[in-house]
Amino acid sequence: MTSFVDERETEINLVLSDAIEEAERFKEDITYTLNEVFHRPFLVESRVKEADKIRLKCAYNEEKYNEPFSAYDIKDIVGIRIIVDTEDDIREVRNILSKTSLPVDDEIDTITSPRESGFRAIALYYYPKAGDYCPVHAEVQIMTREMAKWVNETHEEYDQRKYGHIKR
Repeated sequence: MTSFVDERETEINLVLSDAIEEAERFKEDITYTLNEVFHRPFLVESRVKEADKIRLKCAYNEEKYNEPFSAYDIKDIVGIRIIVDTEDDIREVRNILSKTSLPVDDEIDTITSPRESGFRAIALYYYPKAGDYCPVHAEVQIMTREMAKWVNETHEEYDQRKYGHIKR
């Protein structure tokens, strides 16, 4: 008989396999789209959430909602960051991406309404649907270089505040 831990590890391995396969293609599609119509400097980075972070997020959400939480439900398994020069560029990139064949399922604008932590960006969320080429959730953050620098400098502190109480 398999345990819950074994089932969770199997699920995480499947999620990572799907995400690794799709993250680079998603990044290439976005880069291609922007190269076609956005004629200012930009950088596109991608990452797949690490297995330890997936375990942590699942545990956090199970504790918060008191019910099982699937790794497939994490909204930023695939993370794409688009770095541009100005806030006007952020909005232009958002407008460009919202007109592509990949429909945006949700958007959070923390430039207009910054988070208490100081985080600022526009985040676009893509949720998998039957037949999609990306079977996992993806988050695309659009931010300036200064915003990206701040995130890189403070992300570990944020994780500690949010997830520090969870047993690893």
